[in-house]
Amino acid sequence: GNNGGTTASNVSGVGATGGGGGGAGGVGGNGTTSGPTPSYRSGAGGVGSPNSITGAAVFYAGGGGGGPYGNNPLGSGAGGNGGGGAGASTIDTAVAGTANTGGGAGGNTQCALGKNGGSGIVVVSAPGTKVASGVWSLQCQYNFKKQGTWTPSAPFSVDYLVVAGGGGGGGNHGGGGGAGGYRTSFPGGTKLTLSGGTSFPVTVGAGGAGSDTVGVQGNPSIFSTITSTGGGRGVNDGTGGNGGSGGGAGAAAPAVGGTGNSPPTSPPQG
Repeated sequence: GNNGGTTASNVSGVGATGGGGGGAGGVGGNGTTSGPTPSYRSGAGGVGSPNSITGAAVFYAGGGGGGPYGNNPLGSGAGGNGGGGAGASTIDTAVAGTANTGGGAGGNTQCALGKNGGSGIVVVSAPGTKVASGVWSLQCQYNFKKQGTWTPSAPFSVDYLVVAGGGGGGGNHGGGGGAGGYRTSFPGGTKLTLSGGTSFPVTVGAGGAGSDTVGVQGNPSIFSTITSTGGGRGVNDGTGGNGGSGGGAGAAAPAVGGTGNSPPTSPPQG
């Protein structure tokens, strides 16, 4: 996961801009005090990462865009590709993160709540099948599959995609939520070796709630020994929250974005 974007404000505090939340594939954009009139632009959410474990390439874990200080249709931060919600362009128009992507939520304008982060997703791919959310028994899968597309051997290896819930956006010209942590073996990574006849719990993390001040960090997603951390919270004042990807800094004071890949994993959560 990548870091959230920083915020910027002029000397009087007017023209403050929220930073974008980090994404699995890129850092959150920084707020600036140059650009359209009024002369400020919020940071865009970091881009997510594509994955074709389900058969078609889909982007996951995009960061949420930062919110502007006031009504500024040209100054809102775009959501990162991968379910990141856009920051508000006018009063209370921020966009929530997209469900089942781990996208961070967009930051909102003053006098408005930040939006919620998108829920994560867990996909497990074994020969001939794809298995998604829930608590499931591999033995039951063996018994259910009669066409030979799932080979009942133990131990055996599976590919996985585990994306956590995205961070909630900050309100009152807040930063965007960071994307949920993104961990995968597909394509070309180290598969996970599992024993047959064993039940493995699958936890799909919910997105963090938005707030009029500090958003809530997203919830972790878990499959077997693989845990992805929820996206960092976007804030309205100060440093963005740490997480799978970092939340964007708030516009009420110059500050830095949250740290991604926190706690650290190898390979990184992003």
